Amino acid sequence: MKKGLVLLSAVMGVGMLLPSPAEAVKIRVDENSYLDVMYRQKIKAELGDDGTSFGIDGARITFKGKIGGIVYFGTNIDTDTKGGEADSLFREKVTDAFFGLKFADAFRIQAGLFRVPFSRVSLTTSYGYIVPTGYNETNLFNVLGTDGKFRDGQLVIWGNIADGLLKYHLAYGNGSIANNAPKNVIGARIQFTPTMLGFKPEKGYVLKDSYLGKKNVLSIGVGYQSEEIGGQQQTNLAADLFWEQNFGAVVPGLQIGYINQKPANQDASTTLYAQGSIVSGQKVGLGQLGLAIKYVSENVPNQDSKSWVDVYLGYYLAGHKAVIYVGADNVSAPQGVDTKPTLYLRSMF
Repeated sequence: MKKGLVLLSAVMGVGMLLPSPAEAVKIRVDENSYLDVMYRQKIKAELGDDGTSFGIDGARITFKGKIGGIVYFGTNIDTDTKGGEADSLFREKVTDAFFGLKFADAFRIQAGLFRVPFSRVSLTTSYGYIVPTGYNETNLFNVLGTDGKFRDGQLVIWGNIADGLLKYHLAYGNGSIANNAPKNVIGARIQFTPTMLGFKPEKGYVLKDSYLGKKNVLSIGVGYQSEEIGGQQQTNLAADLFWEQNFGAVVPGLQIGYINQKPANQDASTTLYAQGSIVSGQKVGLGQLGLAIKYVSENVPNQDSKSWVDVYLGYYLAGHKAVIYVGADNVSAPQGVDTKPTLYLRSMF
């Protein structure tokens, strides 16, 4: 089979590299032009008052690559279910689609529909979560992006300065989902990593909740947004800190964040979250074990304040590429929200 592919490549001038386990398929045209194809999925089983609900929390096909010397691109096509049991509807949509120009590591221009560069929450991929259910119960989805999934149609200038000591984003986009007619939003984010202390930078556009001991990270980020909503100017501010360090036997991590959304002449909505984790530095049986606890507190004007705690145990069979989670959402909340025991399975290829 491999000999046949080599012969086909020689005839067509296109190389196809067969994947090793848990890696994407790469189609290479030449040294500077290639296409990566990946498949990802999330399966969820949640125990509720009416029994266990099984469903697809997401299935994704990813295309990303490079053309020539400076052009890069990417597209995520997602499928999930809406509804319950027999009336579940499968929906397909393009979640991300972007075109970029990389003139240097410190200067890139990227346009399309993709993640809003505002807070660590909006930049973290759900396929890198350590609490797999993410931020589904917060108000954040309604303000950070036009599609309710932290995405926006936008143009972003971004890059890494001094080999990742600083990472910056300058954004101009459609604005939040609260706008019936987009008035446009401007935003900026700066992320600092003290690389002089031996910490490794997060140089990519998308972030993770944990690197599972592959690198020591300390990142401090601040974000700003301004847009017009309902004839009034709204200002959003974000601050976050992420630390994770490999001590050999264990890899502890801590993430703290704060988001403030302030319309003119109105009280602000605030979200505070803290997430702690500890992962085994070596394999325990087939993979690494990890425990994560997340606390979220949300205060929205004219609504009762709410807070909750989520707890999950993860078994990382191949890093983030194959994970089994067992845990629960809402294990502690002043409002007496019911606990939701959950089995969550995630895989990427």
